[in-house]
Amino acid sequence: MTIFVNDYTSPSAPDCADGVRRAIADAKRLGASELHFGAGTYPLISSFDIATDQSAHDAGAKLTATKAVLLLFEDFRDFTISGETDENGEPATVLAGTNTLELHSIQPSILWCDNCPNLTVKNLAFTRAPEFASAGRVESLDGGKMTVRVLDGCPCYDGMGTHCMNRFTPDRQMIYESLSYGPGLGTTFKLVGDRLLSVESDNLAGKVKVGDLVSWHQGAQTDFQVYFGRIENLRLSNLRTYNSNGFAMIAFECHDIKADRVVFKPRGNQLFTAPRDAWKLHKCSGHIEISRFYVEGVRMDGQNVHNNYMFVLKKLGDSSMLVTAENARNDFRTSGGPDSRIGFYVDEKCVGKLTLKSY
Repeated sequence: MTIFVNDYTSPSAPDCADGVRRAIADAKRLGASELHFGAGTYPLISSFDIATDQSAHDAGAKLTATKAVLLLFEDFRDFTISGETDENGEPATVLAGTNTLELHSIQPSILWCDNCPNLTVKNLAFTRAPEFASAGRVESLDGGKMTVRVLDGCPCYDGMGTHCMNRFTPDRQMIYESLSYGPGLGTTFKLVGDRLLSVESDNLAGKVKVGDLVSWHQGAQTDFQVYFGRIENLRLSNLRTYNSNGFAMIAFECHDIKADRVVFKPRGNQLFTAPRDAWKLHKCSGHIEISRFYVEGVRMDGQNVHNNYMFVLKKLGDSSMLVTAENARNDFRTSGGPDSRIGFYVDEKCVGKLTLKSY
């Protein structure tokens, strides 16, 4: 059975979030195998909090007891979330998550999928609305004061953030080094005319010239726009991220992943996709196959793979050992907990696997 989102809401609605959530609830209640979005951009504004310990998966992340989300898929089995494609095979379904415009902020996750074995997600694009980034051309310089004309289609408003700023040649080639990093310049843009923004900082002096292109972000918090957690057999196909407020996507404690045509790339005149990483694989295991993967315009890693590694200190008995976990923070726990599989390596060769009973 397929549940069609357009029976509950449509892209023309000012906020599709509640309608989509009703469709998700019916899909679960009726035991459907697929939730399908029609073509169009679905504005998702109203969020709700879920209880979770999954907010902190990178350095600088804030561990909280809850996380605001827009769409939640929890405990679905053998399920597909799908959109439509255009004549070029690109996703024609766009999920546009709210942007509160608060500086350096955590935003509601657009899609949160937890404990959904055999999950397939395909033909979807993700973005923030308004976008969390902007870009412009340098019009004038006066010492550390820079005035830019915001490019057509990019957000422009008074008080825009100055986080993770970068500069480009007029033909969109990035010039190193960055103008600002995660904390920003410590000041904001001021609207000084029709699509004209001005910012003043000693950090800008001598680093840009008239005609350069620059990009900037509203913030740069460690946040996760799309979350896949504790999923056995995750299948991702033909996904696009046009804009994100933090990490664009994370897979946490997933086992066996196959991904094809997962793309992170800005649209239109935007120069950047996200102020943080594109896709993080954290404590994932099994067979992971990723093909036709493309990343453009993220401030940090295009893809990173993190895990916890234990080093054997002492054998305590026939079925127990004392280990040390290098580079693990206080929230260390083995992937999957009891009954998870642990591989034993000599150099880079796996010499055996055992099942964890307790720790």
